[in-house]
Amino acid sequence: MEDLYGLFKKSPELKVYYFIGRLNPPHPGHIETLIQMIQYANADNSVPLIILGSGPKRERTMDNPIPFETKEAFLRYILPRGLKYEIRQMTTGLARSEERRVGKECL
Repeated sequence: MEDLYGLFKKSPELKVYYFIGRLNPPHPGHIETLIQMIQYANADNSVPLIILGSGPKRERTMDNPIPFETKEAFLRYILPRGLKYEIRQMTTGLARSEERRVGKECL
C-alpha cells in the first residue's frame, strides 16, 4: 500500500476510512463495525485501513494476550470475501506513562 501522503498528493479529495483497535478479543461488535466501514469505503472507491495494536513491544500480556498475526488471520477468515481492505500492525504505540507525558505536553 502506498503511503498516505502520496495518496493525498495524487488525490486531495481522497476520503480515508480507518479503524484502530486492539481487538482483545475480536467480538461481533468489532466485526459488524468493520464490515460496515469496509462497505462504505468500497462504495466510495476507497480502500479502508484496519490498524491493529498488540501492545508495547509486541509482548503478550494479560491486557494484550492475542498476537497481531492471530488477529489478522482471524479477520481475513471472518470478513466477507470480495471486500477490499488493508490490515496493518500499529508499530508506534506508546506505553501508558509515555502517553500521559505526551498528552500533558500537548495541552
